[in-house]
Amino acid sequence: MKNKLITFIILLFISNNLGAKQISVLFFGNSITASGIPETFQQLALESGDTVFVEQHWGGQILQEYVQDVAAIQMTKDKLQERDWDYVVLQENSQLSGFYPGWNQGYFEYYSYAAAQTLNQLIRENNSCGETIFFMTYGYLDGDQMNFPDDTYEKQQTRIKRNYLLLADSNSSMLAPVGWAWRKVRSEKSWGDELYMPGDHHPAELGSYLASCVFYATILGKSPAGNKFIGTIPQDRALYLQSVAGSIVLTDKVEWNININVPNAYFDFEINQNNKVKFTTDISSKYVDYLWYFGDGDSSSKKEPIHEYSLSGDFIVNHFVMNECYATDTMIDTITIIPSSIKNNNDSELISVSPNPSTGLFSVNFGKSKIDKIQITTVDGKLIYQKLIKENTCTINLSDYKTGIYLLNVFTKGQIIRKSLLVRK
Repeated sequence: MKNKLITFIILLFISNNLGAKQISVLFFGNSITASGIPETFQQLALESGDTVFVEQHWGGQILQEYVQDVAAIQMTKDKLQERDWDYVVLQENSQLSGFYPGWNQGYFEYYSYAAAQTLNQLIRENNSCGETIFFMTYGYLDGDQMNFPDDTYEKQQTRIKRNYLLLADSNSSMLAPVGWAWRKVRSEKSWGDELYMPGDHHPAELGSYLASCVFYATILGKSPAGNKFIGTIPQDRALYLQSVAGSIVLTDKVEWNININVPNAYFDFEINQNNKVKFTTDISSKYVDYLWYFGDGDSSSKKEPIHEYSLSGDFIVNHFVMNECYATDTMIDTITIIPSSIKNNNDSELISVSPNPSTGLFSVNFGKSKIDKIQITTVDGKLIYQKLIKENTCTINLSDYKTGIYLLNVFTKGQIIRKSLLVRK
């Protein structure tokens, strides 16, 4: 168990230091992607202090051309193997991705769906920690009237969204909702048509900038709102496009599968009559390591441990998870334990600590309880403070200690009542 915890802590340290590394993004797409989207995204990232490397590989007009034969597959593999890409973006032809299901003998299913699965498999085979992102494109100015004479932009955009969601969901991949942000701009602004090049379906500077802002929010997980890189776009329009991109992506991250493969530390618990606590997690997720701190000095590396508390009080439980790519997540919750052996004793409830969390100063009120002494320990049991108690209140100063969880042990009437103190700088 000790070696397991040491290994986990080392891995956690590694993951925390990966935050400063360069993010590498490879774009697979046609002339839509080549309209300056990767480069503008890179400039937005650099402006906010994020180091990003981008490159586009143009292997064809549609995704199927990237895997259509042995030579094409080998070329795709070679590009994937050039470096450890953090993200690989797949952009399908807008017309093809806007076909109705089953239309023209299943054209979308035969070309787009099958090609996307093959490409996603190649991405993961060549870099198990790389993430696939599907680039949801936008509908044409008046829809795809070449194939559907009564089509409209709204109809085509709805079909494009439906098909890209299918691609992302079926490949457990993220989705950059460029088309859905495009739709919002067109519905809200009289100049929405200026997202397109005049008389063309390619994006103008406004459209490319909007798409780049969507990738910024999707990949970096934060809104581009307020970013100072605006190119030659009028400031009011640039700020609006930034706001739309951040709102569309970040307010509905579940629908777009944002961070779908990042571990989730969410947990629930159930306390039985013997004060054994059963912890349950998101069993659908796959992790390499779990680490629990139960707030009483004990810990576990099991996925769903059962822990028995011998003392009463409030315990702050920390749950850390980490996957094989060093992605991490943390959840903290408080459990209140009242052991059955002292179920008629209300001392635990009468003893209060405030504020908690605190930057270091805690005020403890013992109520009417007769207290002998208190001790403060770290979660691993190291004594850092003790004091004899003669009054019904006292102040604890942990300002010199780093952020973390500390245990307050109150000795009273032959028993120990324990509460957790959370120092947060």
